[in-house]
Amino acid sequence: MGTSFCGVVIQTDTKDLDFMSVLTNLFNKEFIPIEKHCDCRDEDCFFIAKTDKYLIVSNSKFVDEILQNNSSYNMDMIQKTFVPKFVFVFEEYDSGGTYSYAVILDKKIVRKFRSITYEITVDEGELYEIESKWRSLPTKFMNDEDYEHEKVYFHPDSETEFYTEESLPQLILHELMNDKIGFDVHTLDEHIIDSGFFKYKNNDFIGKKWWQVWK
Repeated sequence: MGTSFCGVVIQTDTKDLDFMSVLTNLFNKEFIPIEKHCDCRDEDCFFIAKTDKYLIVSNSKFVDEILQNNSSYNMDMIQKTFVPKFVFVFEEYDSGGTYSYAVILDKKIVRKFRSITYEITVDEGELYEIESKWRSLPTKFMNDEDYEHEKVYFHPDSETEFYTEESLPQLILHELMNDKIGFDVHTLDEHIIDSGFFKYKNNDFIGKKWWQVWK
């Protein structure tokens, strides 16, 4: 089935964090914990977790609104609650070929990339060295039946190892996550100290933008 996960990774002191308080402060709504797993692609489902130095909030609508907009109000509530110097936003949906990330430093989005259904829709800010490394690999167009007329990138230390152009966003996302926060979606569980699933106590959020709820 592949990966379907997203998150806002906030660098903060997680020692005494209370998940319910965090969500209430972020969204100005009442939440209830749920024992069963819910799909964070549903706008009223939230997964929240903490490592020794990061808080991770997973909700597709929350992530989507940050990735869609450059305006600072996207980060206002996070800044008000945590005052973080560093935030990493990501989404990885294998089923839809969507791989995105944004790096926020001192409330400013300094790098944002979004590939939806294998099409790059946003590519803003200065590239990190990891991105430049992948993008500068030698390329060629394949003519065999498996990769007919497809652009591929060859590993600089191998004449046979190559990567399709469509696969680069996911590869870069994983490397960038490991470089910036020390884990990716596949290794996150190894770093989690505590976690839980939550839903809104009632559903009057449905149909509203997340920033409209707490205004």
